[in-house]
Amino acid sequence: MEERSLRHDEIYKERVLKFYLYIDELDDLKYLMHLFGFHLAPTICKIKAGSLVNLKNSKRDLINTWNVYKKYIADYFNLKFVELKKDEEKYLLYFYDETELIKRFENKDIASYLSFSGYEKNNNINYYISKLKENFKFSIPSEVGIFLDYPLLDVIDFEKNIKKCKYCGYWKCYNDVEGAKGICYRYDMLKMNYISKILN
Repeated sequence: MEERSLRHDEIYKERVLKFYLYIDELDDLKYLMHLFGFHLAPTICKIKAGSLVNLKNSKRDLINTWNVYKKYIADYFNLKFVELKKDEEKYLLYFYDETELIKRFENKDIASYLSFSGYEKNNNINYYISKLKENFKFSIPSEVGIFLDYPLLDVIDFEKNIKKCKYCGYWKCYNDVEGAKGICYRYDMLKMNYISKILN
């Protein structure tokens, strides 16, 4: 099992490298579209309620490209978004599938956790998004894990910072390691499927 996991990691890294080499030859808009398509694949496929993307300028003026085409990009992927943090050189973007996120908030245990974290009970999804953005002004709030579809117990244990992390993939896992590995593998496969469509 461990050998298969290592082989998967090698293949994943190799495919991602080829993907970045390919999109590096494209114009800024196409580059940005493929960048989002790759990182957001699990959310686009409705497997993950939401995803974060760090956007920053380096060789490309991605911030300006985003500001010009943001509505087009979100509509193209059929996702909602919020700019959680931003400055001249760097944006932190949260993309989400509204239907999937609402389903998540309807879970009683998650609703209780959010209430404990200072969120009032509210039927308007925009309230939760606005509250999350407000909390990002001070630090990275632990409850962002709920918005990213991470397991509730792991979000709680990350916040308490008492247990030892057993596995780290897309998030720090403190409980069901095999379950976490399975989810991370699925996310990787969805992203590799996107790469295959672009490169083939």
